[in-house]
Amino acid sequence: MAAIVVALYAALGFWAAPALIRTLVIGQVRTLYHRTARLDAVRINPFALTLEARGFSLPDADGSPMIAFDSLAVRIAPRSLWRGELTLQDVILDAPRLRAVLRADGHLNLADLALPTDTTSSRLPDVVVDHFALRGGRVA
Repeated sequence: MAAIVVALYAALGFWAAPALIRTLVIGQVRTLYHRTARLDAVRINPFALTLEARGFSLPDADGSPMIAFDSLAVRIAPRSLWRGELTLQDVILDAPRLRAVLRADGHLNLADLALPTDTTSSRLPDVVVDHFALRGGRVA
């Protein structure tokens, strides 16, 4: 019985969860921002508690990339499993790119990412980041 549970956990973590996360990210961007995001790949190791996302790009209203990165790697600390907070042991962001534009109407393009405040939503869990590394990147 234990072998079946471990096999199911592995199948969900290695194959089902990455596809679900990729679909959710692209779908949420389409729903919330009416734009088509790109996310080339998501990999999860459910035993090491790691997630890696590669090739993300969120376009601006004119279609040019507004926010992008080559890869994002996250390792969740095992203590998150029994605490009320999400502890990220490592977060590594490779080659992030941000394009900020002041439009003719005087508004910054990044303001498009602000969502209306929903006072009925539940409180998000606390997030603690033990180690954050930023490799390269560009702001225009």
